[in-house]
Amino acid sequence: MTVRILTGDFFEVPQTAAEIHAMWRSKLPSPAPEMIEYLSEQADFVPKVAMAEAIGKQPRGGHWNGGIAVLRNNGLIELQGERLRLCEELRG
Repeated sequence: MTVRILTGDFFEVPQTAAEIHAMWRSKLPSPAPEMIEYLSEQADFVPKVAMAEAIGKQPRGGHWNGGIAVLRNNGLIELQGERLRLCEELRG
């Protein structure tokens, strides 16, 4: 679907989970895109340390915590203690 925004510009609205993932991955700073990619392949909550290992990052420090924060602040993940998963709208 194409929509027109107030500036008069047109853009395509992502329709599928894959299109939404791609849109977010293109907009967010590292390591958030890698986190989305990994989480999109998981069926349920996963430990943060498992995700860190899978994407080749250390699960600590500003870079890592910044990635988690940007996903959380944009409502893209759900946290359950030290485990996380994509929000319901992105699982699919």
